[in-house]
Amino acid sequence: MTSRPTVVVAIHDGFYGCGTGAGYANLGFLEALILLLPRNVRLVVMPVWLSEAGAERHPEWHAEARLLLDGVDADVLPVDNGTAGQDRWGGLAHFRVLCAHTARRLREEVLPTAGPLLVIAFDIPFCGLPAELPPDVRARTVLVPRSSGILHTPWDRPRIGWEKASLHAAIAGGTRIGAVSDYMDTHLRAAYGVPRRAMVPLRDGLSHREWQRYRQRGRSPAFTNLPAEFLLAMGRAQPYKGFDDLLDALALLRAENTPVPSLVLAASDESATITDYQQKLEDRLRELDIPATMLHRFSPRVADLLGHPGLRGVVVPSRVEPFGRIPLEAFAAGAAPVVATTAGGLAEQVTDGVTGFQCAPDSPVHLADAIRRALALDDTGRTRMRRLGFHRAVRTHDQVDTVRCFLAHAAPWLDLPDPDDRLRLLGSTAPPRPAGSPVSTVPPVKVPIGLQARHWNTIQPQRLVLVVAHHVTSLLRLLDVVTVFDSDPRVQVLFSWNGSDPFRHGLHSFLDQLGVVTIPWHQAIDTRFDLAIAANFGGLTELNAPIVILPHGAGYAKYSPGTRNPEPGTRNPEPGTRNPEPGTRNPFGFGPEWLLYDGRPVADSLVLSHDDQLLLLRKATPAALPTAVIAGDPCFDRMLRSAHLRDSYRAALGVQPGQKLITITSTWSTRSLLGSWPSLFRETLAGLDAETYRVCALLHPNIWHGHGPWQVHTWLADCVRAGLIVVPPTEGWQAPLIAADLILGDHGATTCYGAAVGTKVVLAAFPDTDVVPGSAAGVLGDTADRLHRHAPLNTQIANALAGDPVAGDRVAAVLSSCPGETATRLRALFYRHLRLDEPSGAALVPPIAPDVIAVPPRQQATADHVVCTIRTDDVEAARYPAEITGTGAIEAQWDTGCLVVHEDHAQQELVTKAAVVLVSGDSDLTQARRRHPAATLLATAAPGDCEILVRDRWRVRLRTDTPALAAAVVHTWLATRGDLDTLPARFTVTTGSRVLLADSVTVRRLV
Repeated sequence: MTSRPTVVVAIHDGFYGCGTGAGYANLGFLEALILLLPRNVRLVVMPVWLSEAGAERHPEWHAEARLLLDGVDADVLPVDNGTAGQDRWGGLAHFRVLCAHTARRLREEVLPTAGPLLVIAFDIPFCGLPAELPPDVRARTVLVPRSSGILHTPWDRPRIGWEKASLHAAIAGGTRIGAVSDYMDTHLRAAYGVPRRAMVPLRDGLSHREWQRYRQRGRSPAFTNLPAEFLLAMGRAQPYKGFDDLLDALALLRAENTPVPSLVLAASDESATITDYQQKLEDRLRELDIPATMLHRFSPRVADLLGHPGLRGVVVPSRVEPFGRIPLEAFAAGAAPVVATTAGGLAEQVTDGVTGFQCAPDSPVHLADAIRRALALDDTGRTRMRRLGFHRAVRTHDQVDTVRCFLAHAAPWLDLPDPDDRLRLLGSTAPPRPAGSPVSTVPPVKVPIGLQARHWNTIQPQRLVLVVAHHVTSLLRLLDVVTVFDSDPRVQVLFSWNGSDPFRHGLHSFLDQLGVVTIPWHQAIDTRFDLAIAANFGGLTELNAPIVILPHGAGYAKYSPGTRNPEPGTRNPEPGTRNPEPGTRNPFGFGPEWLLYDGRPVADSLVLSHDDQLLLLRKATPAALPTAVIAGDPCFDRMLRSAHLRDSYRAALGVQPGQKLITITSTWSTRSLLGSWPSLFRETLAGLDAETYRVCALLHPNIWHGHGPWQVHTWLADCVRAGLIVVPPTEGWQAPLIAADLILGDHGATTCYGAAVGTKVVLAAFPDTDVVPGSAAGVLGDTADRLHRHAPLNTQIANALAGDPVAGDRVAAVLSSCPGETATRLRALFYRHLRLDEPSGAALVPPIAPDVIAVPPRQQATADHVVCTIRTDDVEAARYPAEITGTGAIEAQWDTGCLVVHEDHAQQELVTKAAVVLVSGDSDLTQARRRHPAATLLATAAPGDCEILVRDRWRVRLRTDTPALAAAVVHTWLATRGDLDTLPARFTVTTGSRVLLADSVTVRRLV
């Protein structure tokens, strides 16, 4: 039998029916799992069997679950718990039966054909399953308790004892324990002694299909006789749900004459008749004279009430709640406000006064106060709370993202798809940060804004502008445009960042270096600004200001990283298969998931760089078309303004007159130049004469701040020692594009900008399917030559330098519809939003100053193969870095040269092999001979008067600015002429376009 990778999911609820929040969560988990699993993985679902005649079986729910699994050809293996299909839960005896039967079906029907395996068992009834499994399977099992006996049946000591013993036996066999909430993580460790090392997070949330369903909730025809306005409380008809506390709280409010809407109490059960507890609740409603509609029978349609237009608020009065799903459903459906206790996981769902109202559990007095505050909200307050609740849920409870992270940890053998940020990009700030975070836990700024700022300000500004920096890339773009506020004391500009973007590293320190006032995000969203400017999307709907959004690249040139919304039941394609065709995706930044909120544009003005982008916007998100403003490209304008400084940039980069500068540019992602051809930097350096060429690396900020500057420098360390110029991703990054003779690039914005200013371009990586046709990158891909990996790089580079530039005018033509006008147009736009007259004089477009290019000096501890050709008193020399390797054709030349290495070089092996060793400082060459006995020649490394010791037979003195080359000439002379007696008193060394002089040459024979 052929084995297959296999994922098994055992559930007690959510397949044949759904009587608990766990059932919703289990089906949501399966929906997320189906989106993520490749088609070659066998999915096995093992639900607790429920009889068709049983009260707990729901045909409508089962049909939906069956359709979901049939769509991906999943295997369904029902398991029996000994209740004859009448009770999905049962008692301890039924738990034991369930575990034994589940293990038997696994052994007989799954394990014989299972390759790599992951078993996930949801909830307490399966706690004893690992002990029934073979030892090697226990270590590939994850138990996910959604509750515990200590929480729900503290009187049932035998059950609690079994749970503890089962958990610890499972852990001893290598089983891991999943935590559905931070609360359950803490509870299992504190109450059950589960060690931290055994825990793995698997937080509950909503799948993409659930988000869509809840966003579409409306008036349900199943509930037609409801009050015009009402409060909603729903859940299982159990005392721990706190419905008694709710009734007492409503009675307190009525006694104090607080107007309270009617109550819809969906305290439901699956039995055909009213339970004793439901009858008790009905009796209390009559006794307290509380207007109410009570729903007894469970139905999945109850959740439709979250979208009912008469809903005034959702109340969750639970006394015990391991996770607390109802607030999350309410946030997704747009229901507000939510009133919840702080019981268990509920405390993680609601922030008092922000996304809802909280109170202590089991306290009618506190619950009444929370309901009173909720009912006092006006329409504006409810709208804001609805928005913030939705963002909180999107940000922290995207089930697909959670399941992806879980699978990456629990089953690293799975080939998972790349993250899809369609939902998460709607989110705003990151989760609460630890103390010391620059995002959300720092105190508010008191000057120049705040209630008391007037006491501390020197200038009282008329308008406040907020610049939202999502990452370093967007901040660099924003710095190109905020110059329009130059010399205007009426405007105070502040900066903030919200943590919604994954590339956060370096942003806080960059803001500090700029000397701007940075306010924490919680203060930014609580302050009214006259204008907010951003170059990305996350979190902007939280702001109270007119919003202007600019692109942070060369227009809108790349497709969205996510593919189309998959149809229900579809799974990730086989590894290696293509994504949907580009025409089915929107350009990144043009999709409704970024531009719209509740169907309305997020931005008041969406800045486009070219008229053609209007067509793309009309196709992708026509609702945002009225906000579009054509304003050109500020970065391109600055490069045009700075073109006359090309020679100054070359000097600042250390490029000598006559040398050629090759700039290698890379955007980020695995399909970028660095991601797909990381050895290109080494191969280029190894194949070029270091005296004729200089090579510069220009990497996207997301590379620097995704992996960290230390890591980037570490990866390129040998290249830097070989002469690579690495330009940091700060102000001045455009200079190497203007200064270059040739760019080796990819589909990133930097390559486009370089081509647009007239620099020759050859593409080393270009994923055509990622690029929007007709954009600047698309035109570049159509016109530029491609670099071939298996042909000599030096020949290709020489041919490119000798050829004509890529059609830069065509790239420039689609990059901006109004070159040179961006500052003027943006200033007019910004001041129109500010309702201020523009300052007198033209808007500034400052050139890029050469002195901002921060490039460290080239280190002196070099290692080179120097190839010399001697013609009387004239020598031609070429120098190739020895530490890195390139093509065999290039390295073959090294056999005719000599290896010249500084004794301080980091690679000791090269020093040992060197024919010529350069020694530092005032070292005595005789002593250096003892350190380097294998070297043919030793030479002082400092420019000026140079001393050379040759095999203890000759001592040569000369004056030169390049001791390494001079020493190589002496070595070659000895190797070709047999002695140094004929070495001329003066000779020149020609390297590339430079001619170097060595004079005052004296030779003294020692033996």
